[in-house]
Amino acid sequence: MYSMSTSNGLIDPILTQSVSSNQVETPIVSGQIKDLIGGSLIFIGIIFIATAIAGRIGNWVELKSAQRQGLAGVAGLIFFFFGYSIISPQKDTQNIEDSPPPANTKDISEDNEKSESSLDEDCQYEIDSVKTAKLVKAACEKSLLASSDNYEVLRNLGRAKLLLWDSRGSRASEEDLNEVIDKFESAVRQSDYQDANSVFHLALALSIRHFEKYDNKYELGPAKDAYEKSFELFTDPKTQIREIDFTPMVENGHYFAKNCRDKKADKIYNRVLAKDPHDYGALTSKLIALSEKAKREKASDKTPDYSEIDELLKKDSIKLRTSSALRFNLGSIAVLKNDFKSAAAYYRDAYNLKKNFSQALRNEALSLMISSGINDTNLELLTKATEEANRLNVEIKIPTIDKDYTQNELKQLLLNFAGFFSDHDALSEQDPVVEVRHDKLYPGAPCQF
Repeated sequence: MYSMSTSNGLIDPILTQSVSSNQVETPIVSGQIKDLIGGSLIFIGIIFIATAIAGRIGNWVELKSAQRQGLAGVAGLIFFFFGYSIISPQKDTQNIEDSPPPANTKDISEDNEKSESSLDEDCQYEIDSVKTAKLVKAACEKSLLASSDNYEVLRNLGRAKLLLWDSRGSRASEEDLNEVIDKFESAVRQSDYQDANSVFHLALALSIRHFEKYDNKYELGPAKDAYEKSFELFTDPKTQIREIDFTPMVENGHYFAKNCRDKKADKIYNRVLAKDPHDYGALTSKLIALSEKAKREKASDKTPDYSEIDELLKKDSIKLRTSSALRFNLGSIAVLKNDFKSAAAYYRDAYNLKKNFSQALRNEALSLMISSGINDTNLELLTKATEEANRLNVEIKIPTIDKDYTQNELKQLLLNFAGFFSDHDALSEQDPVVEVRHDKLYPGAPCQF
């Protein structure tokens, strides 16, 4: 079913720890304190034993009875063996399972002993940045030494490595990406192909590798089967959906929405909303999918049904959210409804929230031309959008408009430009790992097939 890659077994040179397969260095300070205490007790014990044998310590102490000598001897033995027990364990190494966690893992314990389950807990720490990805990577690699067949550990290690790979920018190598894929493949196999989250991450990594090689946004090669399998598992009523699954499920829906498979996208968004009716990622993604469908119907001279869209717009998670992507999308929905005055206001909001948002400025200008006519002010706004796009080297289509354009021609132009953008900032807050390359894999454009 899956196209399995060959891992090159590369270890991240930036993050690798100096740890052997079974041993790790004992903390130096702790060992020195134990040696000092143990040595002192042994020294005291020797003095007591010597005193018991000789019956005196020089001219300072003299034991005048056999009973006192015996007690001194017993005390000496106690001090000696107690001190010896402190320093006798092997000082140089200790088993990795008994060692303290790396110094910068989550919830560092004072105790030197950690169970396998608590190691897994560190490994499953929420990845919200490159910094936490490094911590999770260290904890998961350590946890795998104790249990190499835990699919959640393998999946989380792959997630950490994927974000770290992306953070390297131009230094990101195909070999490191292959290692990420290897971890997800291992997680899928260890879960007996039943963990939807692992299967989704395999699909994501495979699609990223395919895109990096072929720069093709729409045909993701070997990732296709994995996306289908993760959808099958996520929407299976027997699958227990957890909060950590929400964003992967939304991203899985993006794959189907992009390919005009609205029913599958809608089904997986609804599964998330059944668990959390306020999940912003699922709400805004469902809104985009429904709006794209309405746009295709309008372009085909059909009358779209806006009832579901209107219901979503009443949700507080949508009404109270302020983001440039959402305001742009609301402007595009207003265009579909021929409310060009509201569309212009939404596009202006989007531009104010994100300066140099040339698409929003272009659409605002066209909306104003439709609602208030083609005049010098609106033409200047369109010119400004063109200048900003050229200055930023942004490839967007900006038409040359003259005063002979008809209302219908302007409306058709604007309808073509009334696209929808995923709220990357909001989704990255939820899970930056699944947002890796999102803008390239699932661009804000109509579905292609």
